[in-house]
Amino acid sequence: MYSESFTRLAASDGKRSAIDADRLLASARSLRQTHVSGAIQPLLRGRNFGLLSESTDTAPARTFRLAAEGLGAQVTHLRPSQSRLATLADVKQAASMLGRLYAAIECQGVAPEVVQHLAHHAGVPVFADLSTGHFPTRVLARQLDQEAPGQDNCRYILQATLLACIDL
Repeated sequence: MYSESFTRLAASDGKRSAIDADRLLASARSLRQTHVSGAIQPLLRGRNFGLLSESTDTAPARTFRLAAEGLGAQVTHLRPSQSRLATLADVKQAASMLGRLYAAIECQGVAPEVVQHLAHHAGVPVFADLSTGHFPTRVLARQLDQEAPGQDNCRYILQATLLACIDL
């Protein structure tokens, strides 16, 4: 196995929480089996996610959107360049608003200090590049099933991660 503590995600109180790799793999396998059988349920119906990224045309943005929408969530694209995140006060105010609007926020290509401040003040899970090659989801996706397409495995790992971090 990759490791017992898969990764650390920023929590609303600024602390980090571990996600168990074995639990994510088990959940992703269950999601894959459910999808293959055609009985996938919209477990995230009624949930809204914010995607803070300059473009929706990148592979990571599409992957995140497909994973969330595949479970019934709505994803709203927000461009960091059009957001006023110049000062700490701006980030704190934006985080408060985003935390009221979204169940979680995915930040792609956003400065680490901005992501940290968003995570500290949003009150919801904030991810940094969850669906990019820099995040350990790719490592777990390779462990999921060697015969299935890599993108499918990545989607199931992303879905398992979203479900693990959202209070249902």
